[in-house]
Amino acid sequence: MEARQRLACRLIVVALFCAVSDLSYALDPSQPPGVNFDLSHWKLTLPVDSSGGTTGTAAEVSVAQLVAGYTNALYFYTGSDGAMVFWAPVTGATTSGSTFPRSELREMLDPSDTSVNWTGFGTHVMDAQCEVTQVPSTGKVIIGQIHAFTGNAYPLIKLEYENGTIDALVKESPNSDTDTHFPFANVVGLSNSITYEIKMVDGLLSVTVNGARQSVNVFQTDPAWTNQTLYFKAGDYCQDNSGSNAEGAGVSFYALTAGHYTNAFPGILTQPASRTVGQGSSVSLNVVAGGAAPLTYRWRMNTADVPGGTNSSLTIAGFQHTNEGNYDVVVTNASGSVTSAVATLYLDAPLRFAGCGIDASNSFGAVLLGAGNTNYVIEDSTNLADWVALGTNSSTSGIIGFTDTNVSGFIRKFYRAH
Repeated sequence: MEARQRLACRLIVVALFCAVSDLSYALDPSQPPGVNFDLSHWKLTLPVDSSGGTTGTAAEVSVAQLVAGYTNALYFYTGSDGAMVFWAPVTGATTSGSTFPRSELREMLDPSDTSVNWTGFGTHVMDAQCEVTQVPSTGKVIIGQIHAFTGNAYPLIKLEYENGTIDALVKESPNSDTDTHFPFANVVGLSNSITYEIKMVDGLLSVTVNGARQSVNVFQTDPAWTNQTLYFKAGDYCQDNSGSNAEGAGVSFYALTAGHYTNAFPGILTQPASRTVGQGSSVSLNVVAGGAAPLTYRWRMNTADVPGGTNSSLTIAGFQHTNEGNYDVVVTNASGSVTSAVATLYLDAPLRFAGCGIDASNSFGAVLLGAGNTNYVIEDSTNLADWVALGTNSSTSGIIGFTDTNVSGFIRKFYRAH
């Protein structure tokens, strides 16, 4: 509990400091980057090893060194216009797990402990203004990231500049190295301004570049992201490792802030889902909720509390007819409570129709309840002798909705499924 309280205090301190920062403040060319920029929660990775060569593991510069005014005339320094300049040659040293060199900042919520990071719950924002001044022969450099610390430690998002185009590469899963691309249409030439924001709000990842915005809910893409701890990165991650010492990537930053804010009131991020269940089988209902910790859970069946239903997942073993019903969960914290959507559980046999009726457009609608991932043929008839197939349907949940628009003019119709 004490560790959680210390972390909460650190998060608040960072948020308050960043909240008063301004992207347009004046930069002094005579001062080191640590004076022009708040680097009290960042460390630096250089494209050289501890001996100044390129054959070892990339060296790091601590938070304390940056705050004290660290500069490097080649790789990290203040430009003539006051910018924080990063340079990474293609021949530079690399970090473990990477084959590309970087001159890049890594966020440090606790300046002395890399294991203290944030989760995708709450609100987390990094704002930056920069210019890409040089690219390697591949044309590529990463200028901003959210990186995972736990698990496979993949980057959740990499904001990549490639010969004037900008693309947000978002990992589909923390357990897979596959990216989904979210490209931005506007072309930005070398030494032209790039203003970007990378923001996470309860799993909703949004990236804004020069006013254009792309977003995706990564908690819905893969709920495994809810278990990851994360941190921001910004600077110059050169995406090339072949060529001369003169080839590389250069990026100049004119603004950089990061903030973290806890959303107090609870919210449902992923709702429990309705489905059919085999008799005697085990079934689980799951919810993903956000909000200030601690969160408590109270599962209900037909509005009555389920004994022992006090976790984010509710498991029912040996499912029977008496377990059929409407389930929801009430999530509560110190600020209030929120109730999830209703998930209905049915036995998957016998095969049957439910919810039959005529809608406002005079179409017939019904729900077929059967086993999940099973194909069923739905047929209709006007005389119970001649049957016509309407279609073949299936669903993962075992709940199949269908509509028959051809009912006008008929005195009666019958339906069956098999």
